[in-house]
Amino acid sequence: KLETKDFWRLKIGIGKPLDRDDVISYVLGKPSLNDKNHILSGIESILDNSQQLLEGSFSKFMNNINGSG
Repeated sequence: KLETKDFWRLKIGIGKPLDRDDVISYVLGKPSLNDKNHILSGIESILDNSQQLLEGSFSKFMNNINGSG
C-alpha cells in the first residue's frame, strides 16, 4: 500500500528456544509469565519514548528502548 520500502520498522524480539525442533511451538505458543512480563515492559518502554519518534529523534528512541540511552 505504501509503494515504498523506505519506512521505519519496529520489531519486538521474542528470543528462541533451546532446541531447534521447538521453534514452531515456541513462536506460536503462549508465552510464559516471565516472557509476557518482558513483552509488556517492552511495549511500555516504546509508549514512554514515543514522543521521540514524533520529534524525529530515531537514534535517541532506539537507544532508550534498547537500554543504551
